Amino acid sequence: MNLLKILNGNGLLLKDRIASNYFQEVMKFPLKLAQTFSYFPIFIGDREEPLQFKWLYWRIGYSLITFILFIIELCFVVLETFKNPMNPLEIKVVVFHLGAVIQFILFFKLTYHWPNFVKEWTKIEYHMKTYEIVENIRLKLILIAGIIMFIAGGE
Repeated sequence: MNLLKILNGNGLLLKDRIASNYFQEVMKFPLKLAQTFSYFPIFIGDREEPLQFKWLYWRIGYSLITFILFIIELCFVVLETFKNPMNPLEIKVVVFHLGAVIQFILFFKLTYHWPNFVKEWTKIEYHMKTYEIVENIRLKLILIAGIIMFIAGGE
């Protein structure tokens, strides 16, 4: 019994199970998956490392190049669509590309505010650590992110 108290008092008991359920740890895979598509250009380190948004970071450059290519592609699509006689079905291509540009802007804005969001979320997690742990949340998020990206890739 004393060994159980010592292990629990030092935080060694069930440490891996609890540590793997922290928001920052759980969101690593979905964020890295988004980064492969040039979304969310932020450094994702360990839980102990503070998240920072840096303008001089290679992923920011990668995202900005992708954004510029999105804008150029949107311009070509708009020019090609309006060069020909208007067909209502051709507008959906313009709307799709415009949606991609807007989505990229919103993700970039979220990236800028992400470190503050994670700090606030960590404070909430700290105050709620007496509540029951959600089982397999990391696996669930990996499956959801993987399925969404698979569908997006097929689209």
